[in-house]
Amino acid sequence: MKEEDVQSFSWAQKDCARHSANLVSIHSYLENRFITSLFQEGKMDLWIGALAPGSALIVWTDGTPNNYYNLKNRYPNSQVGKCVYYNSYGDLTGQWTSQPCEEKLPFVCEILSSTPDTVGSDCYSQYNNFCYTRVRDNLSFKSAQQNCVLKNSSLISIHSYLENRYITTLFNIDGSVWLGGQITPYDTLEWTDMTPYDYSNLKHVGNGTCVSIGLVKYTNAMDWSTGNCESTYPSICKRPLTIL
Repeated sequence: MKEEDVQSFSWAQKDCARHSANLVSIHSYLENRFITSLFQEGKMDLWIGALAPGSALIVWTDGTPNNYYNLKNRYPNSQVGKCVYYNSYGDLTGQWTSQPCEEKLPFVCEILSSTPDTVGSDCYSQYNNFCYTRVRDNLSFKSAQQNCVLKNSSLISIHSYLENRYITTLFNIDGSVWLGGQITPYDTLEWTDMTPYDYSNLKHVGNGTCVSIGLVKYTNAMDWSTGNCESTYPSICKRPLTIL
């Protein structure tokens, strides 16, 4: 759950607690990149649930282990501030910095692991610790992504053959469904959720840069195509299960 209202670190944590949540803790590269996708519309830094009590140490407020970090060089710096924030734009995108806890920033809440009934309660389907929500409305690529952002998600990125095959089970239609991929001017594919391009099933290149998957009823058709971003298709939103 993203909160664009600005709060000090302590008040942000209290606000999360009202939802039986904590300020988000980050434990992998993919989680770190996903946070960026939540605030693509605005240039802002945001609180995450990390404190810096020492010069080279962070502690997560939810008690989870410190098994991943992406700190800016020479940070955390407890002399500058003991609360850690996430840079979501510019050259420092995805890096973490510390600053005074009294500063007021937006923030991201994460569901506590002790509330499993809440996790994914609004999901159409769950797979490999991600929530997938199908959107039947025919939307342009841009509108589909904006719709996913309203759900604290992003258009789907696909990272394996098994995930690609799984997607074909979410719709029983003949036609195309938007994925979250776009072809860059350098002829590479980028995902809207900022995750790495480590799998591809792109088979057809059309007159456009936005990527869709072709589905055929009762088959395992799952080829990707590029096409006009103004075309209107159903879509699939994706987010980690623990992001509200």
